[in-house]
Amino acid sequence: MNLTSYLQYGATSISNVLFDEGYKLTLTSDEILFVFYLLREQQDGNFMPDLSEIAKKMSKDDKAVGAILNSLYLKKMLTLSKKKLANGEEMESFDITPLYEKLSVLLESSKKETLGLKEIKEKFEESFARLLNPFELETIQEWVEVDKFDQEVILLALKEAVLHNAKNMSYIERILVNWSTKGLTSKEMVLQDQKEWKLKQRQLEAQREFGGK
Repeated sequence: MNLTSYLQYGATSISNVLFDEGYKLTLTSDEILFVFYLLREQQDGNFMPDLSEIAKKMSKDDKAVGAILNSLYLKKMLTLSKKKLANGEEMESFDITPLYEKLSVLLESSKKETLGLKEIKEKFEESFARLLNPFELETIQEWVEVDKFDQEVILLALKEAVLHNAKNMSYIERILVNWSTKGLTSKEMVLQDQKEWKLKQRQLEAQREFGGK
């Protein structure tokens, strides 16, 4: 398992990533703290630490720590596995590889989202022919992270605003809300809707021309 991605995240250890991102995996503060102590024990070569000792460090009783461990099993954050020792013997070990894998997916997703925001920002600044102000940057971030608008749909809304010479965030947001209300949540759906609208307009024009003759 390559842990480079965690270290490049800006943290000095996996524990820092857990504290920053663990809640996104529905981990409770107690579960994160338990994993933290488990990691410290394993770094010292103790792959099956005494849970009573961890309970003392967490100021919990054994039953509470047992419940935390069980919850991590149920959430598929850790398993039991066999670890080969230097002398060739095998011993049972708490294996948190599943947690590593989930963190890896989470961080990769966050990285893609950040790259997406950068691309959107550059497209807006190119279309507006100026740098975006803090309010505009915050608005774009909310569209992506809070409203969950598809990034390609945001760029289509920008294109629509430019075509109508309405290069402002309020107009673009109205377009996005209108598309969302109509259930148009992807680039393909928006383009199909626009295609159908143009077809209807041509049909209406043809009917008017035919009716006027």
